[in-house]
Amino acid sequence: MFEARPKTQTRPDLLFVSSKRIAEAKLRVSESLRREDAHQLIYFIERACEDPTYLSSLPKTTIAEILRLLDPKNLFDPLKFLYRHLTPKNIDFLRGEARQMDEVFKYYKSKVRSITDNLVADGRQLGLQDYKLLLNLARSMGDGEGAAEIWGDMVKHQVKPDTICYNHYFEARCWEDTYYPMEKTKTRICSLYLNMRRTGHNQPQTGNGSERKDYLGYKVGPGGVKQEVTTKFTEMIARNVRPDGKTYGCMMTAYSREGDLQAVKSILRSVWDVDVDAIMKSEDDFMSPAAVNADSPLHPTSDLLFIIAHIFGSNSELAAAMRIVDHTSRKFSIVIDRETWRELLEWTFALSKLRSKQARDCGLHVGQLPPSSVERLWKIMTSPPYNIKPTIAMIDRVVRSFSRRDQTDQMIYHMKAGLKFHESSQHAYKKLRSSMIRKTWTKGFFNESKPWLQQMAQVSLLRKYRDFLFISRWFRLLLRRRRGYRPEDRILIWERQTLPKAIESFWHYRPLRGISYLTASGKVEIKYDNELPLKVEKGKKSQMSDLPLDANDQDPRSLSRFAQYLRKDEIASRRRQPGVIRRVIRMFQNRAYMRHLSQRKARTRRHPRKRLQA
Repeated sequence: MFEARPKTQTRPDLLFVSSKRIAEAKLRVSESLRREDAHQLIYFIERACEDPTYLSSLPKTTIAEILRLLDPKNLFDPLKFLYRHLTPKNIDFLRGEARQMDEVFKYYKSKVRSITDNLVADGRQLGLQDYKLLLNLARSMGDGEGAAEIWGDMVKHQVKPDTICYNHYFEARCWEDTYYPMEKTKTRICSLYLNMRRTGHNQPQTGNGSERKDYLGYKVGPGGVKQEVTTKFTEMIARNVRPDGKTYGCMMTAYSREGDLQAVKSILRSVWDVDVDAIMKSEDDFMSPAAVNADSPLHPTSDLLFIIAHIFGSNSELAAAMRIVDHTSRKFSIVIDRETWRELLEWTFALSKLRSKQARDCGLHVGQLPPSSVERLWKIMTSPPYNIKPTIAMIDRVVRSFSRRDQTDQMIYHMKAGLKFHESSQHAYKKLRSSMIRKTWTKGFFNESKPWLQQMAQVSLLRKYRDFLFISRWFRLLLRRRRGYRPEDRILIWERQTLPKAIESFWHYRPLRGISYLTASGKVEIKYDNELPLKVEKGKKSQMSDLPLDANDQDPRSLSRFAQYLRKDEIASRRRQPGVIRRVIRMFQNRAYMRHLSQRKARTRRHPRKRLQA
């Protein structure tokens, strides 16, 4: 994979690049190392390597610092967590301002590979630290095939892997392609998903002819993730490489991918003295002392709590997940972090959904929880002693849970809490955009700094876009709810007071084609003035400053509501539209009141005695 180029080979691009430009790139590399700016480093080091003697002239400490800075946490991990809630269709609406997740992975993978290729071309043999960097990159991407290719290159060059190398390889295999939006919901263990992963079948093509990327990650059965990880672990023990806590966590994850919870319980009992069966049977709070010293490599961390929550949650054993997480955290004095609570909340939300007959036939009804389970878990995690500060993704699960149960008052309360996240992301995006505009006044700075500034802008843009999508989805769910079982007085309060106020509060997140909802006496429809839909041409690239990510943007060219259509004069008339909705609601209320008076007069004509008594 990494072959050295002959020393006599001349790079043709050196004929077109001036020495002054290469010298400037070398200065920028030193500056990026001093500032620890990974995006600036990954851009300029490729240009500096156009000098064949550059890397060979650097000391070993500088090369080690370069490799340390190229950690996935400094490159694309912030983007990876944002892409978790954005489908490829959502990204397409940004029209080139943000790339798809696989394109981001390919970009950074090619850049890091280019650096390692230059090291090999300069006659430097890749060592253990270099392969650690590449395996860590594959681990963070969930690239199991890339990790296998890197591992084969290590064997070819007789590089002995250590515990960290094995851990990176195990994690890349266990979480292969699970970071893609369409794949993350398919890690649950049920008969349908296991059969699809065992046979390797994919979902049928979508409407636009593209194949859905479901079940493209790890495989189960013969040659699956469990067999492969077990084989590597046996090889690891044979080479006298000592496993640590993360190694056993990856082993448990590999076993859980095929529903082998007995092996998971065996590892917990033998390594950390956590007896799952005894914990689930006992009613008291008895706890044996910790069997692992605090300075031992087997001492558990918050990563073990996350793995436990994921394993038992994906196997529809949420009660066991909560009790084991609580028991382990108290036994080893580990604080339950927000990621573990988020994982518990995700599986609580998935298991509390009412399933149809077709879903029950596929085994998705196993481990069914009451619909109020999400609310109960929310109260536990946000109350003492945990006091977790939720993210907008966690609020999304609670809002949708209240929507399922038709508890609209609680739903609106949490929707308003989610507005603060969008306001914060708006402020951060405005601040970044203004700073980028100021930097353009420095001669040549913006053009040279564009790659890493664009990375910062992408993170801010996607965070703002994600928050906008969450609140827009909540608004549509709010209008879609049916309230036929409520008492008559509460129905009137809802449709004449609560819902009109909610529509006005979330007016900037309204559906594009109008607002409509059912009432006890009919249907209310609110259409916008001068509605002239303008179709956005496919492939047209928008400007980042034109995106309507702010509720106060006044540019009529922007992509309204990140949808396929926009209204021609919608943004220009925003200041007077809240008045329009008030007039429409007042007119509806007046008509209802006049109808009530006419019905009352009709009743008094039929019963004159009641009229005299009145």
